[in-house]
Amino acid sequence: MYQVPQSFREQLERIDPNLRVEWDVRRCLWNILRKSPLAPLEPARLVLTVCEPGGAYRPLDNRAIWRLRDMDVYRRFDGRQEKHIGKMVEQELRDREAALSAEKKKATDEKHAEIMDRMRFNVAKWTECRSYPKVRFAR
Repeated sequence: MYQVPQSFREQLERIDPNLRVEWDVRRCLWNILRKSPLAPLEPARLVLTVCEPGGAYRPLDNRAIWRLRDMDVYRRFDGRQEKHIGKMVEQELRDREAALSAEKKKATDEKHAEIMDRMRFNVAKWTECRSYPKVRFAR
C-alpha cells in the first residue's frame, strides 16, 4: 500500500480536518475524501481524484492542494450569503473566460502579424532578385 507524505497530510489538515486521502486500488489513483462531521455514520464522500488531465497517475503534491483551495467556494467568498455565492462564482467564471478570450485574441493577432511579416519578406526577396525580371504592378 502507498503511504501519504506527512507534509501533504499536514497541508490537508490545514484546509479541512475532515479530509483524508485513500489509495484507490482498482484505478491506481489517490482519492481525497471528506467525512461529514454532522453525519458520522455516513460514508465519506469523494471530493477529488488526484490524476493528470488524461486520467493517468499523478503523485500527491501541491497541485492537489491548490485544486482543493480553488474548489473551496465558502472560503473564497467568506462571509457571503449562500444565495449570492452562485452569482459571484458565475461572474468569476465569466471574468476568467473574458481574460482567456483576450489572451487568445492577442496570441492570434501576434501570429497573424508574424505570418504577414514573413510574407512581405518573401515577396520582397523575389521581386528584388536580379536573376528574374523586375515585376511591375499596374496601378
